[in-house]
Amino acid sequence: MADDEATYPAVKFAYDFVQPSYTLLVTRVETTVTRIQALMTFAATITLGFPVLGRAVNEDISFVSVAFGSALLFFVVLMAFGIIARDLGELMVTSPAKIYQNSLHLSEWAFKRDAVFLAGKCFDHNLLLIAQKSELGRAMSMLLIGEVVFLLAWLIGG
Repeated sequence: MADDEATYPAVKFAYDFVQPSYTLLVTRVETTVTRIQALMTFAATITLGFPVLGRAVNEDISFVSVAFGSALLFFVVLMAFGIIARDLGELMVTSPAKIYQNSLHLSEWAFKRDAVFLAGKCFDHNLLLIAQKSELGRAMSMLLIGEVVFLLAWLIGG
């Protein structure tokens, strides 16, 4: 099979999707990381606020309890997941230096063909990165729910 313009005439149209595909996934990665950071901040606020609330509601409340200790354990795991999720992987984009070194000698059609191929590789990599970060974010949400349940049990049980 020939790898030329006659065989693949739509390359010039597919090339129009290269920049938007990068923009879309960069935005999604940033949004995912922002959600993770917000969840970490919210969890820290709850974790710091509940002991104050507990002491205000019941001056004799014990901080040495299974429920309170479990809540703190959930918080620590949640924060560890958040740090891992934030730092997990790298956003993949095509390097301008690589384009300079490998593609400037190509015809316009061949350049666009290669750009579409590279954008596809980056897209697949970045989509997987988003999925991994999102899974950790969902786990963090479940841990936060567990933490709040244990904090409420601690608060109610005294």
